[in-house]
Amino acid sequence: MQHTNARDQDNSQSPVQLLHSFNYINFNFTSEQARQEYFNEQIYKNVMLAGVKVDAQGNLYVSMPRWKSDKIPATLAKISVSPSPNESPLLEPFPSWEWNDVNNATFGLQSVLGFEIDGQQRMWILDQGKVAGKKAAEDSIKLVIWDLVKNQLIAKYHFTAEEASRTNSFLNDLVVDTEQNVAYISDSGIPIDNPQNDPSIHPQPGILVIDIDTMKVKRWFDGLPQVQVNESAWLDVNGKKCLEKSPMKTGVDGIALSCDSNRLYWTPLSSRTLYGIDANLLIMYPANTSLVNNRIINFGDKISASDGFAMSSDSVLYMTAIENNTIYEVDEEV
Repeated sequence: MQHTNARDQDNSQSPVQLLHSFNYINFNFTSEQARQEYFNEQIYKNVMLAGVKVDAQGNLYVSMPRWKSDKIPATLAKISVSPSPNESPLLEPFPSWEWNDVNNATFGLQSVLGFEIDGQQRMWILDQGKVAGKKAAEDSIKLVIWDLVKNQLIAKYHFTAEEASRTNSFLNDLVVDTEQNVAYISDSGIPIDNPQNDPSIHPQPGILVIDIDTMKVKRWFDGLPQVQVNESAWLDVNGKKCLEKSPMKTGVDGIALSCDSNRLYWTPLSSRTLYGIDANLLIMYPANTSLVNNRIINFGDKISASDGFAMSSDSVLYMTAIENNTIYEVDEEV
């Protein structure tokens, strides 16, 4: 593999284009009362744009996890194509206001960070379930698959407590193999707030594989160092250590799938190491844990810790480098 730093390229003409800018996030509220409450209580201060995806028509979708407040109006929204892209647009809850109901944990989306749009225009939505640092409600941790063309539900799966803990899981991101109808999910294992120091509440990172045709889930790599926090990797952003008292403790985070769907890549956020594995092993040998665990590949250390990953159609792996505000290209073929 060969690394390319975006800063090393010719930046005489910036490739960055500003689409939208926000002083604060605003929504297309259905009532004036709801809008007034949103501003009077300064709820907008807790709304953070996280994930962003684009569909075949050019519509943007953004996720806004309800990490800080249960009053955030919506956790997933659509930004329609606009003739004036630099204007701050109103966000339209997606798929609807009803689907973003925080008071209906089984049906409504509670807290979305990672989601994906595949080549068949299906949106795969990961609902972390946990709101405002609290234990996830029963049946709230789920995967929703939505048909963007027909604008209707395709499938919904509620993860069991063994597959995704209501206290210790943090479903972060996912990648999709559309040929085999399989999704690979990174669980960063960030536990809920634990002021009482309950020993049962602890980081529990891993990788989940879900087969949509059979609705079967297999959880991989529990307890292995390749998905765990590297205690010695204290992240340094803009010359300052993240957190003052102890390093950030976030397990497997960024995840990507090669163009031929044969290799899965990942990295823990609290680490600088890139890992990978033959993705077919995770599907073909669900009962042979030791065989699969021994086939994990260590690609070595990266220059920076990474969060988001993306794989291009020409086999270039893009990795965020959060410690130096950079995006790196990794040529998979070199």
